[in-house]
Amino acid sequence: MKGSDISILNKNGPCSSSVFAKLLVTNFGITNATARKRISRNHEILKLEGLNLPNNAQFLYLKKDYCSHRYWTALTTVLIESNSSYGLAIAALKQRGGIITMQQFLTCCGSPIMQKKHIASTVIVKNLISAKLIEVSEVFGLGECVLLKGSERNIESITNKLKARLFAEDILLKAISSWSRNLGIVSYNKTKLRTINSAPTVGTFYWDFTAPSYLTPLISGGKGLKTKPGFLTCDILLEKNITVHSMKAYLKKCETLNRLNNIGKCLHIFVAENYSTEALKLAKEKGVIPATVDTLFGNEVTKSLKKLVDILSNAAGKIEDKYDIDAFFKSLGKIDGVAGNLRGTLFEYVIAELMRNIESFDSVRLNKIYKPSKGGEAEVDVTVITNGKKIRFIECKAHEPDGYVDNEEVKKWLHKRLPIIKKYVKEHPEWRDMKVSFELWATAKFTDEAIELFENESNKTKLHEIIYFNADEVDSFIKESENKELYFTFKNYFKSRIPTH
Repeated sequence: MKGSDISILNKNGPCSSSVFAKLLVTNFGITNATARKRISRNHEILKLEGLNLPNNAQFLYLKKDYCSHRYWTALTTVLIESNSSYGLAIAALKQRGGIITMQQFLTCCGSPIMQKKHIASTVIVKNLISAKLIEVSEVFGLGECVLLKGSERNIESITNKLKARLFAEDILLKAISSWSRNLGIVSYNKTKLRTINSAPTVGTFYWDFTAPSYLTPLISGGKGLKTKPGFLTCDILLEKNITVHSMKAYLKKCETLNRLNNIGKCLHIFVAENYSTEALKLAKEKGVIPATVDTLFGNEVTKSLKKLVDILSNAAGKIEDKYDIDAFFKSLGKIDGVAGNLRGTLFEYVIAELMRNIESFDSVRLNKIYKPSKGGEAEVDVTVITNGKKIRFIECKAHEPDGYVDNEEVKKWLHKRLPIIKKYVKEHPEWRDMKVSFELWATAKFTDEAIELFENESNKTKLHEIIYFNADEVDSFIKESENKELYFTFKNYFKSRIPTH
């Protein structure tokens, strides 16, 4: 009998114990009481502990299904159908690839910071950890992150994707801020945007973007009363096919906020790449704006953001289209405050492309994190291994060409990052006979103090090289590579001031 029970659960997938009992009743003609006893006695059927379902039901699954796609799909469906806040939180996390910063989990999970008769977002985190459905880990460069169980198997890949998406979303948030200010929708100097570790609030919820608005439909107050502004709120997610379950997490925020008496009227906007038919329909029914990047800013910006995420997600950092960087600056550089961020990020890809042109390489990696067994962790912008003979650890500093690299940046690189990377190299005997160089490439000049720091550190050891190149020297290397497109890009966007639009 047990085998028959297992085959039914295997065929139908994870489900609630009440649903499974009905399947047993239907298939074997037994009573509900007998079905419940068979479930409780079958130790091959696993039960989720820590989250309650209505009528003392349990979520059942087989070991082979744990953390699989159908496990999460079934669990979120069962929880959401039982009106559980935990199901919405899981759906929102799953929609984001199974990993998100702690702050953004608190923003997107659908639960308030603190509010009567509602489970606080921090309690959601605590209870999902207890139920062994999520874990919280420190991720280099992002801080504390929430991971869906099973996601840690692909931690490097999903972390790269997350960092890339967050960078592109930050660009988009700046565009939304400019758009709303320029149209007069919001108070010009009062827009607030999220960061990795913080987010603006309206009422009892975090949002990616907020601003007060004095548009007539949003203000309140009346004759003889002080005018009270409303708010524009916006959450963004640069992902395809937003599901109806993850949309419900966002809509719960909006509906709960709208019921608060002491908060002004709100206009809610969600921005994504696109939506499932059900999610789009539900958002419209609930009175929020389900926008896309295309409808807000046009196809050119949409294509650039998607391409940017693809490139930044790729650890090899290969820019297949040599005109990509030029396109990024022309479409995204028009957005206030974005050009400088693009310069800093994309300079790494210029140097990686240069290495592919001038070196006989085994591998070129971007943003590789090195973590020795003891002594912290450090990220290297570009790592080049050249035919098993040499390793080049390259730090890239993109500054205005007529400026100087900050001395504190040089000190941090020499005295904090390099010792960690050196420890990592020592722990890898296969690298023992290879030449090692630590290099800092910049689009600006170095001060006399910085040069002295480089020289002093270089004189301490003959085991490896410490090299530094200023803007003119980088210019010469790229020019000598005879890659005309790369040189054009460097001259226009890194060696010169970025053109204003």
